[in-house]
Amino acid sequence: MSKLKIRIAAVGLAVVGMVGSAAAVAEAATDGPSSLGTPGLYAYTASSPQYTTMQFYTTVTNDPGDGANVFWSHQFSTADNSGYIGFQATSGNGTGRPVLFSVWGATDCRTGEAALGAYCTSGTETTDFKSARIYYPWKAGVKYRLTVAQAPAQGAGWWTAYLYDPTTNVNHRIGYLKFGGATGGTVSPEVSWVEYFNWNDPNAICGNQINSSAVFSPITGSVNGKTVAAVPYTSTTHSSTCTYADQSSISGSSANLVVTSQTGAYAPPTATSLTASTQSVSNGSTVTFAYATPAGTASSSNWIGVYKQGTSPGNGYSTDWQTASGERGSKTFTFNYGPGTYQVYYLYNDGYQVLSGPITVTVQ
Repeated sequence: MSKLKIRIAAVGLAVVGMVGSAAAVAEAATDGPSSLGTPGLYAYTASSPQYTTMQFYTTVTNDPGDGANVFWSHQFSTADNSGYIGFQATSGNGTGRPVLFSVWGATDCRTGEAALGAYCTSGTETTDFKSARIYYPWKAGVKYRLTVAQAPAQGAGWWTAYLYDPTTNVNHRIGYLKFGGATGGTVSPEVSWVEYFNWNDPNAICGNQINSSAVFSPITGSVNGKTVAAVPYTSTTHSSTCTYADQSSISGSSANLVVTSQTGAYAPPTATSLTASTQSVSNGSTVTFAYATPAGTASSSNWIGVYKQGTSPGNGYSTDWQTASGERGSKTFTFNYGPGTYQVYYLYNDGYQVLSGPITVTVQ
């Protein structure tokens, strides 16, 4: 929009709701049969160093139960391959539930711990993959460590994966995969995620999804025995399905990923909020802001304004703005305003009463 918002006369600013500095997402609601694919929540790290031994950490804080079809996973890459490691709440084999180590483009697989039902499988997800798997009776509240490491004793290009249980102090081998070329190379983290693939059922609705939550802690590891500094999670996002119920956020250096079912087609907001898909971008990148407010402060003329550091609603022109009507929704801005620091506000009824914010966005 070309219109610039500026305060014409002095008015009082009432801060109705504030959002902390943690990045979070809670976009517009969607319910009913899903045509949006398998939804998920995603967590991103501050950097992607290279490892010969890489360790991820997952704590399920709310177990959705056996057969819930929820998958907590960490995706990684080499120069030529991508893969993932994680565990699922799908039905098990009586011993436990699946723990997976899978790589697209892997050329061979060897099984892990036989007592845990270890096996190899293969298939196609866009491209061919191989997967080593076990079943393990994982429990909510336990911080499990998942390791991907070079396995030179198996031969050139072989990698192995483990699940470590701190309650028993035992490393359980998931299996071996061959990828990464003759020297094996290194692996780097790409993204960590939770996926609820029961949504492949076309009759699934947000009100049916089963509550779950998990924490992903900072990544650790080493290169040829030399320790690499722990890598924190710094931002989160999620798909556009069930966004009124799903929450993703950063707490300290860990990522919190929460799925909460709601009965019925819509859960009206009980508080005012403004959240952002990320708070640090390169110039020209997009940021999505989700907003919500109770019916009493919902207006067709509510708006979201972007202000250059040093200006604020009613005290200078906005750099950019969009109308944010109704009780909830989301707006995407392209931050092509040049490098610097910007403050983003959610404002009431075409005026300068702050409903929520500011959220700081840094443009590199």
